[in-house]
Amino acid sequence: MLFNMRDSQPRTIGFQYPDRSVITMRLEGIGWEKAESEAYRWHGMKRGQEGAAIFQYTLSGRGELRIGEEVHSLPKNRAFLRTIPGDHEYYLPAGEPHWEFFFVTVHGDDALRHWRVLERKLGPIFELPPKSVPLEVLSSLYADIAGSSISDPYEISATLYRFVLELHRFADAGSQVRRDDIPEPLVQAVAVIRNRFHEDLSLDELAEASGLTKYHFCRSFQKYFGIKPMQYVRKIRIERAVWLLRHTDMKISVIGEACGFAHSNYFIKTFRSIIGSTPGDYRLKSGLPGFDRMEVELRPDAD
Repeated sequence: MLFNMRDSQPRTIGFQYPDRSVITMRLEGIGWEKAESEAYRWHGMKRGQEGAAIFQYTLSGRGELRIGEEVHSLPKNRAFLRTIPGDHEYYLPAGEPHWEFFFVTVHGDDALRHWRVLERKLGPIFELPPKSVPLEVLSSLYADIAGSSISDPYEISATLYRFVLELHRFADAGSQVRRDDIPEPLVQAVAVIRNRFHEDLSLDELAEASGLTKYHFCRSFQKYFGIKPMQYVRKIRIERAVWLLRHTDMKISVIGEACGFAHSNYFIKTFRSIIGSTPGDYRLKSGLPGFDRMEVELRPDAD
């Protein structure tokens, strides 16, 4: 449970800082609320706030989040991150009896920077287990503030930084899951990628190998691996190319073709975007350790 609901009541606590320039991640408000009227509606362009960052997590019931023309459902254990101003609004949808949620609103340049990165990593909405570390950090902060055992703005800021870093850890954990944790349909797709990375694989083929619809395959794959399926294909291809560059005298054009790149120019461009140098420059670098294997990490928003 996020916090002990039996021993407390929903409440929202606001903060005002006399010197807003000193602390780069400032808590504006933290609270636990229950909306029971369609009058509950917040629009990201009409709030009168500038430079705010919001995290909101559903405890029970259901809300909705509109971003542009897309509407996302927010059932139990779903969360979202948004910055203000922005073309979004969140609300209690028609026909829903209530939406109970936990939220935190922060200000500061660092807050906005981290929120934007996390939005790219986690997507418009994401599932967060009730016993996850980010929620435990916020739950403890809420309990301390509500119980008046913490008021120091620097200590609060330090806790907010921990919350943000734990969200980054949570977002990046998809690429660190154990094989036993990966659903069998994804294991089958990964086997196809690793065995046939040199072929002209398509997203449709990978989805078919998993036995899932393309939509559910893509969604599940990114949830468990932290990147999209075709990004994972490029990851495996580049890792193999790195090994061949370090351990063979094969021509670069031949290595590119052997790793699934039909055109040398595309191979060089992709290699440079991921590794930071061309294949030729990488091969010529002196002092590189003779790795038996290199793990290539890609950002979720990489092309």
